[in-house]
Amino acid sequence: MKRETESTTVVCGVMPAQRDVVMVTAADIARRIGGNLVLVYADQSMQGVQGGAASTIDPDIADDGMKAGELARSLAERAARVLAHDEISWSFAVEPGTPAQVLSHAAEREDAACIVIGSREPGLKAVVREVVSGKVSQALSQSQHRPIVIVPQHSDSREMQ
Repeated sequence: MKRETESTTVVCGVMPAQRDVVMVTAADIARRIGGNLVLVYADQSMQGVQGGAASTIDPDIADDGMKAGELARSLAERAARVLAHDEISWSFAVEPGTPAQVLSHAAEREDAACIVIGSREPGLKAVVREVVSGKVSQALSQSQHRPIVIVPQHSDSREMQ
C-alpha cells in the first residue's frame, strides 16, 4: 500500500556519552529530505510512568550519577549547541523505557522516515549497557519497517562540527 505523502521526520536516539556526529548526521538527513528532527533519550531509570511523568527514579540506573532532570537539561543544552547553526526544526524528548522501545514508539508516533542511532561506543560501560538493555540496532531491525541508520562513533571516527 503506497502512502499519499511520505514522512519527513527523522527520529534520532541520543545518549550522554554519544559523539556529536550522530546528531549532526541525523540533522543532515532531515535537511536533505526537507523535514524535521526529533531527538529522543531513553531514560531507563524512570519506572512506573503514570500520565507522562515518572513516579519513581531508580538511582542505580541513572547515568553518571546525574539526576534525571539534570541529565535531560544537559542533553537538551548539548543538542542546542550542536544544532545551533542548523536551520532545521528540531525537538528533544526524554521518555521512559529501553532505547529500542522508546525509539520504536517515537518512530511510530512521528511516522518517521528513518531512525538514526550511533554505533556502540567502545568500553566496558557500553558492553554492560548492551547486556542490560539489549543491542539497540538488532532490536530495532527486528521490530521496524523503516530504515535504521547507524552512525559510526568509534574513537577514530571523524567528529563533525
